[in-house]
Amino acid sequence: MNIETYLSYGKANAKSRTQLITETGLSDRMVRRQIEGARERGIAAIPNYKSGYFLAQTEEELNEFRSKEKAKAFKILKAIRRTYHTADQFGIASSWR
Repeated sequence: MNIETYLSYGKANAKSRTQLITETGLSDRMVRRQIEGARERGIAAIPNYKSGYFLAQTEEELNEFRSKEKAKAFKILKAIRRTYHTADQFGIASSWR
């Protein structure tokens, strides 16, 4: 199953996870995994926390998606970088850098 077949283009046509669960018959967890899988395949399945998920229709929507994903990635990398200090304290830094 490709979740993107259940998504519509444009923010105005966003579908909530509840709608996707109903339409696909999948569990909440599986819908989230399908969304993540679509993103890994390069599909801009965009979460809009007010209205649900949709496919990017405009350059603006795509750029907003990219910007938010980059911000999340940098936040994760920053947290990982901070763990090096902890590793240094335990003398294990060289084994996992």
